Amino acid sequence: AIASTQMKNPSLKALRIRCPNEVSSEDAAAFAEMLSHNQVLKELCLEGNIEVEGAIAIASALKTKSVLRKLSLYSNNIGDKGAIAIASALKTNSTLENLDLRCNNIGDEGAIAMANALKTNSTLENLNLQENNIGDEVLSSIIKTLKTNTSITTFNLDLQSKTSSADLADLLSENKTIEHLRIYDLHGSIAAIASTQMKNPSLKALRIRCPNEVSSEDAAAFAEMLSHNQVLRKLRLEGNIEVEGAIAIASALKTKSVLRKLSLYSNNIGDKGAIAIASALKTNSTLEKLDLRCNNIGDEGAIAMANALKTNSTLENLNLQGNNIGDEGTISMANALKTNSTLRSLDL
Repeated sequence: AIASTQMKNPSLKALRIRCPNEVSSEDAAAFAEMLSHNQVLKELCLEGNIEVEGAIAIASALKTKSVLRKLSLYSNNIGDKGAIAIASALKTNSTLENLDLRCNNIGDEGAIAMANALKTNSTLENLNLQENNIGDEVLSSIIKTLKTNTSITTFNLDLQSKTSSADLADLLSENKTIEHLRIYDLHGSIAAIASTQMKNPSLKALRIRCPNEVSSEDAAAFAEMLSHNQVLRKLRLEGNIEVEGAIAIASALKTKSVLRKLSLYSNNIGDKGAIAIASALKTNSTLEKLDLRCNNIGDEGAIAMANALKTNSTLENLNLQGNNIGDEGTISMANALKTNSTLRSLDL
């Protein structure tokens, strides 16, 4: 019924539907028919249960005169067959800019089809293939395909081996189009990635989640990159940089770093790491947002952070939730806010 109204009297520019039950073949066909004729709808998000048949129907619509720019099929179990259908549509579609296929049980066959589509598609800018079942060899193939793609600016993927991590570093040394990169479950060295962004910086935003502890070499490489990089504005490192990594990053923040947003969520940096970053805040004049949630920071680290807030004049957002800050640290923060005139948001 919703699809029918938007075919006869289109008015919606964005539509999001979450389906707890499996979408029927009739519903999928109705949506495809609507997309084929609708010249108003720009964003569509369908979550839940469109499955293979629904994905094939939507793919057929993407081959027509659809003006859709953003499509999210998050968690729909479309599998390889659904991904292959969508990939086929991408070869001729010239409007879609953002495609989210997270959590769809896509394997190697579907991923290969998507990689082939990227060789010819010239409009897709944002692709998310996280939390699927793509093997390492095919992941490497997708990464290598991006060397020649000049439209993708935002890329999200899971890297579960050192091989694909090395391929990613190789990609970043050549591709200058990708500006936003999110890497999950990185098992390889982040030093190689950092090296590419010091020699040939292109990324404006970088997010890395590391399941294993970051080595001192990796931490030093990242600090060195931040000290020289004049492009990267947002950095999020999750997982295991710990104290040594925090100290290295803090040293970079004291230099000419242009970083505006830094998240070190859940890294166990402790008081020592927090003290190092607080010291950097006293002289840093670019950082606007700092996320230190879940880092085992106690009163000592909080007091150091409070002292930094007395002189820092650029930080606008500070998040210290999920730490071990007691009354002493909280009181110090409250006192610091009496003289700080730039902080707009503080979470403890």
